[in-house]
Amino acid sequence: MPLRNQPPTLQKATMLSIARNFDYICYGAKTREQMCKMIHDDTYTDVEGPFKNLPGTILTDLLATYRTDTKSRKLSRTQYHALVHPHIENMTLASSDGEAIAAFTLILARCQVHSGTSVYCVLYFSNL
Repeated sequence: MPLRNQPPTLQKATMLSIARNFDYICYGAKTREQMCKMIHDDTYTDVEGPFKNLPGTILTDLLATYRTDTKSRKLSRTQYHALVHPHIENMTLASSDGEAIAAFTLILARCQVHSGTSVYCVLYFSNL
């Protein structure tokens, strides 16, 4: 017997809601024009965003949700700016990401390597 349409978990529904309303939640942009103006002026970099104090696992889950369950499936530099923080545990970048170079630059700038630890950087290209 086929399963009925299962509703998403509360965590999944919350992540989807945040991903769909990202510009408003992070930057207060109610319209696409407001967000485009912030990108053009680079004023989005002045906004710290509400995700700074979230645990790294939640940031990783939000990145994954945004990549897999939204219409665009590409992260922009505004999303990377709000979601890349030193306490993020892991992150996957692919050539299909919108601005992977911007993400890589943010990772290098914000995430410090402590002595005695190793950092592995694996770049892969996929046609997703």
